[in-house]
Amino acid sequence: VARRHIDYHMQQFGYDKPNVEFVEGYIERLGEAGLQDGSYDIIISNCVVCLSPDKKSVFREAFRVLKPGGEMYFSDMYADRPVPQELKTNTVLWGEGIAGALDWRELMQLATEVGFAPPVLVKSTIYASEDPVIKNLRGASHIL
Repeated sequence: VARRHIDYHMQQFGYDKPNVEFVEGYIERLGEAGLQDGSYDIIISNCVVCLSPDKKSVFREAFRVLKPGGEMYFSDMYADRPVPQELKTNTVLWGEGIAGALDWRELMQLATEVGFAPPVLVKSTIYASEDPVIKNLRGASHIL
């Protein structure tokens, strides 16, 4: 979908050539997708980190491919407490991104361990599924 709008945005912002690149691959293994060290100014990820089983590799790879001073922006799901182990193996919650949600403390720890400055929360909204199965499985945890 995004590729269909490249020409429109080039015209709107006065670019002769695209200033974005869409890459398909595993976010934990960006090198396999051909992304080189220190080659990007910005990484934008939309609800992918919560689906990854290896979050530390996600942050390590993102940090590796960013230029010095580069930034990672992402919209994702976070829990207000660690997700209990029994929920992490639930396929319904995993598919919804809930089972893989980091709590904010885990996010801060992983991001800073690989070299990022502490993450900044820009905006949050409580995830309010109306699905009774998801509501019941989620329990008392709030997902942002």
